[in-house]
Amino acid sequence: MRILEALKILEDAVLDSLERPADTPQVREALDSLEPFVSPKYAVRKFRDGLFVPNRRPYYLESQQHNLNHWFGQIHRSVRALLARRVADLGDRSARTQDPKMKAELERLTIQLDRLPLKWAFIPRSSRH
Repeated sequence: MRILEALKILEDAVLDSLERPADTPQVREALDSLEPFVSPKYAVRKFRDGLFVPNRRPYYLESQQHNLNHWFGQIHRSVRALLARRVADLGDRSARTQDPKMKAELERLTIQLDRLPLKWAFIPRSSRH
């Protein structure tokens, strides 16, 4: 699983946590994929801990969404920083080698980095257009 795909899965889990359970195999797989790349390491562990809710009562779900939102913000910042470092490294190597494959990968990652906001903001799906 690609890092950005995993990030999108976690974002959907946060946004939809009031309507559907966030603790799914897909979310756990995304966390497993991101864990080696996220710093601080405890952000993934805390997100994983936040997936459990004792029952689906509204106040538990709101608390879960708040916790997932907080830890997702940490994960998002870490992934964005990782992507920015990767773009910088590829830019340096591409300038030295003039490899067309590397240049194509650099362009792809630059586009992905531009699409990823500097800071993740929680906007409920009902408020989106």
